[in-house]
Amino acid sequence: MSTVYKVTLKPVSSFYFGGVNSFTAPLPPAANEDDKLAKTYYKKRQSYFAKSEKLPQQTQLLGMLRRTMLMQAQKMHFFKIFITVHKDNQKGAKELAGTSRWKPEGNLVLGIIEKISPILIAYQQEGNVKPIELIPAPKDIAWKLQPKLSTKAFVNGMALEGAYRFYKGGDPIGAKDYPFEGFVDKDNNVYKFENEDHTKDIYIKEVRSHNQTLDYTESDEERYFKVQRYRLKKGYSFCFYVTLSKELQLKNDTVALGGEESYFDMQVKQVSNVQDDEHIFLQYKQNLKHNEHYRILLLSDTYINANDNIFSYCKASVVDKVELRTVLNQKNFFKSTKTVLLRRGSVLYPKDNDAISAIEGLINKHSNYQRVGYNRYIIL
Repeated sequence: MSTVYKVTLKPVSSFYFGGVNSFTAPLPPAANEDDKLAKTYYKKRQSYFAKSEKLPQQTQLLGMLRRTMLMQAQKMHFFKIFITVHKDNQKGAKELAGTSRWKPEGNLVLGIIEKISPILIAYQQEGNVKPIELIPAPKDIAWKLQPKLSTKAFVNGMALEGAYRFYKGGDPIGAKDYPFEGFVDKDNNVYKFENEDHTKDIYIKEVRSHNQTLDYTESDEERYFKVQRYRLKKGYSFCFYVTLSKELQLKNDTVALGGEESYFDMQVKQVSNVQDDEHIFLQYKQNLKHNEHYRILLLSDTYINANDNIFSYCKASVVDKVELRTVLNQKNFFKSTKTVLLRRGSVLYPKDNDAISAIEGLINKHSNYQRVGYNRYIIL
């Protein structure tokens, strides 16, 4: 019988989740910026400024969970500077948490881990005993799709098909109107990542300078490598649900997640009378519905094969994209592949009921993604 656990992660201090905005090497002092080689080198550079993602990747959650399960079961140990599984414990480790690295296709051996939910935000209001769980807010949350005689157009990731256009307060959405970025509770209250008046924002930015300097950089601003980290405001934490094929005595712990020495207090609670994590999303459907149109809200970053042309089944969409890097070789962490996903909170407007079924099929067929919390959605 499957058992569901709620895992809450409260940052010990500021944190850093790696993404595409990471450090790259500076231009060598001997290079001439007028040279073609130097220009090519500059083009490949990203930034001296590394920015944390606001949420961890689902694969990071999986790695943290598996490592914690094995450490608590004493199947892993420290060897010099590494954490490894002793040869005498390999069979037990495989049965508990699997041994294969996550991969987008093929047989995925994760031991007793059946699946992980998308990462959520938990908000503990002052005076309330039970925290509120926040899901990704629809990117069209303040907009309304209405008929308009026009040709197909693309604005800020919005695909408009035929005679439709998005409106906000009676005015058509234009190039300066960007999709919403944040979370929402079951009563349809919105929580922005960074709010203008800071009344309901979730994060606090923190910038740190590294000791390493770029002695040959002309600008003082670019003299040091810098890292933008985040803190969660008081009352906020991360949470997710994990479904195991059998009951396990998971204990509260302090865990490492992400980079730059990011640590979290982990609290684990078994969810009674529930055999699946789907229940946590059903309570959000009613208040997020639009009466005029069916919508598919992506609860997590979602992989869609480009050849499947999912947008051909949509009369409109509000989407953003994000990159996922997957290590190809466990012995060589520099070899990886990059995959483009639709970002959590993206919204698809199916043309009809047949289109809903078609879109569901294109999302659900990537089972390895779904198992670790990607490719999850609800129909509104």
